[in-house]
Amino acid sequence: MPQGKYRIMSFKEFVPDKLRFIILVLGAVIFQFSNSTYLANINETVGGKALTDEDIKMIFYASMIGLTMVFPLLFRFKFRLPSRTILLVCSSVVILGNVTALYCSNVFILILISFILGFFRMMGTFECFSSINLIITPTRDFSVFYPFIYMIILGSIQFSGLVNADISYALNWKYMYVLIVSLQLSFMIIIFTLMRPILLMKRIPLYQIDWLGMLLWTVVIFLISFIAEYGERLDWFYSRYIRIATGSCIILLICAIQRMTGLKRPFIMPEAFAYRNVIKSLVLLFLLELFISTNTVIMNAYLGGFLEYNMQHINSLNWIVVVGIVLGTVLSYYWLHVRGGGYKVAFFGGFACLVLYHFILYFTFQHSVAKADLYVPYFLYGVGYIVLYIAIVLYAADRVPFPHFFATLCILGFVRSGIGMPIADSITHNLWHHIQEKNVMLLSLGMDTVDPTTNSLYGYVFNNAIEAGRSIEEAQSMATSALYGNVYKQAMLLSWKDIYGWYTLFGALVLLGIMFTHYRKPSFPKIRKLKNIWRYARGKVYSNG
Repeated sequence: MPQGKYRIMSFKEFVPDKLRFIILVLGAVIFQFSNSTYLANINETVGGKALTDEDIKMIFYASMIGLTMVFPLLFRFKFRLPSRTILLVCSSVVILGNVTALYCSNVFILILISFILGFFRMMGTFECFSSINLIITPTRDFSVFYPFIYMIILGSIQFSGLVNADISYALNWKYMYVLIVSLQLSFMIIIFTLMRPILLMKRIPLYQIDWLGMLLWTVVIFLISFIAEYGERLDWFYSRYIRIATGSCIILLICAIQRMTGLKRPFIMPEAFAYRNVIKSLVLLFLLELFISTNTVIMNAYLGGFLEYNMQHINSLNWIVVVGIVLGTVLSYYWLHVRGGGYKVAFFGGFACLVLYHFILYFTFQHSVAKADLYVPYFLYGVGYIVLYIAIVLYAADRVPFPHFFATLCILGFVRSGIGMPIADSITHNLWHHIQEKNVMLLSLGMDTVDPTTNSLYGYVFNNAIEAGRSIEEAQSMATSALYGNVYKQAMLLSWKDIYGWYTLFGALVLLGIMFTHYRKPSFPKIRKLKNIWRYARGKVYSNG
């Protein structure tokens, strides 16, 4: 672990340099483990809190939105407060958020708490990573820094699911909150004991911040996420709630854009949308969200509902994803940093892995599947997942000047963590239900006494019911229910195969599009010196022009 002349000065002198690095990396992992709700045990949470699946997902999306909206403010907080204070405050908020989420069942309070928790969770993660960036890459090279931090972030997400599933299986889903609170308390004690409350540069006050603009963009993203998540449940535009949300979203979006273009210092600078690589990155990022949505929407239903795996076995596949993430990080580092390769190869390779993931699973959907048959597609999923995240963010930041850099990250967050995830999940979910209804109708047309499979199943269930002492009417009802249950399962299986087949074909078109799209030669932007960033932030606050 090279330290060189760079030291993390916020620690007390007796703390070894390597220990400083390890503490902050573990702190980032702990922040990434923390959340207000955990999708790995969504069934237990739905039952324990008497909420719907849509409620739990909306609470999760609120955390992602909070994580996104803090990006333009990260350096403002860093230049206002010491690292020790930021980390202690962020850990305190995460602890309070987890305690509240554990005992509260009101969905509106949970959404608000989740948004706040995501806001401070990202702030804590950023403080940890920004303090060690010169140790990771003394040359301030993003092609080194991004692979490292995304391996930590995406790897932590996978490990969080593993730990959550094991705790829920062995104890109770509530003990995950106990673990997070314990980890955050331990981290607070370490930070309070080993760090100094010093600020290495002159404080910059927290004014000249467009709080109203931040509120407008936040509400717009919340409304889009609400429409995407609850649309099917509320029957889309037949529901007055969806109509109100849509109208409000359009009005507030116009207000946000007008404020962005008319204000001197808006929350998001409109110039960030002018870069061609940013627009391409948004498209690529949404395509990535669309391809990975099949894993969360369909594979969980297939493994848990159809094959009847418990959550522990489902989440154990995360180990394979983690292996893929590690290998994908190594490949990204080698190609983008060591070889100085272009973005096109990284984009093509990442999407090729996701297309192969869908292609293999198209032939894997059966009534019984060995768990080992899922290792290769899940490994490819992990490789493509991390390679595309790293390459897309690097491409978006390429040649974007620092004044627009964090606005660019915030815009990417809109698609990655804000509206992209719920919209992609909604597209896949609605496509599944539409194809399934068609398949149920087609399969039902072939149900008659002439069909040997139908006749055999009906007779088997009917005779067993009669032998068990049921009346003829009860036996007929049970046999009919079994018949339609079998049709429904067959329709689901066919629907999943259809979706994975269509996504494979669509992925082939995406790969062709990448091949024939021009991408500029990488310049691999450097991380700005903290002193220069401070000068820019101070000039932005105190300038009159």
